[in-house]
Amino acid sequence: HVGGKTLLTEGGVYSYDRSAWRRYVLSSRAHNVVLVDGQEQNRGRRRETYRTDKPYESRWFTSSEFDFAQGVYDSGFGPGGEVQVTQTRQVLFVKPDYWLVVDDFVPADDKPHTYEALFHLEAATAQVDKATAAVTVEEGGAGLRIIPLARERPQVTIVQGQQEPVVQGWLPTGRHNVVRPIPTAVFRWQATGRTRMVYALVPGEGGRWPLAGATGRAEGVVVSLTAGGSDRLEWDGPAGALVLTRTPRPGAPAERVFTLR
Repeated sequence: HVGGKTLLTEGGVYSYDRSAWRRYVLSSRAHNVVLVDGQEQNRGRRRETYRTDKPYESRWFTSSEFDFAQGVYDSGFGPGGEVQVTQTRQVLFVKPDYWLVVDDFVPADDKPHTYEALFHLEAATAQVDKATAAVTVEEGGAGLRIIPLARERPQVTIVQGQQEPVVQGWLPTGRHNVVRPIPTAVFRWQATGRTRMVYALVPGEGGRWPLAGATGRAEGVVVSLTAGGSDRLEWDGPAGALVLTRTPRPGAPAERVFTLR
C-alpha cells in the first residue's frame, strides 16, 4: 500500500463455481510467486502438509525500523511436483523507504531451469525501463517501482487481460463474472544450479522516490538514497546472516544498522 492505495495486489477470491476465473484465483498465476519451467506450486497434492504439530522454522523480525520475514517452498512444481526446486524468499522492509525481496532457488538436478517471477499491479498501465528492466506504476499520485537487481538482468514483460494460452493479468471485482484487466509484471531468466534474484520495491508519492538508484552484485546489493548516502545488503546463504550497512553520506564511515543471524 502506498499513500493509502493498494498497488501490489493478487487474485483474491471468486465465486465457488467451475469457471476459468475460479481456477485462476486458486492458481499460482494469480499470486506474487515464481513459476519454474512454466509450472506452478503444488503443495495441495500433499495432504500431510495441511496441518503441522510444531511451528515452521521460518525466521522473522520486527522493530520500529525494520520488518523481516522468510519462507521456504519445497513441495515441487507441476501437477505431480516433478520439477524439484526449493525456493527461499526473504523480505526486508527498511521503514519507510523501500522493501528488498531476495529469492534463492536450489534445484535437485544440474539441468537448466526457467524462472518467472510474477508481480500483480493494481493500476491502469505499467511502464518498463529498458535500461534497468524496472517496472513502474502510478495511480492518483501514488507509485510503486519494482527494480530487479542481479548481475544478469532478467527479461521483463507486462501481461494484461490475457486468456490464452493461460489466464493471466486479471483482478476479480467481487461480483460474479465481473473481472478487470490489470498489468502483471513477469521477470524471466534461465539458470543452471543455484540462482538468486533480488528486487527493490520502492514506493513513491507525488513523483518523489526515496531511492535514486540500485545495483546488484555477487555479494549483495547497494541502493542509493535520494536523501543522500546508501545502503548495502549482504548475506551468507538463505539461512545465513543478513547484514544491512548504511553510509549516511558520501565519504562518511559505514554503520551496521541491521543484522539477522
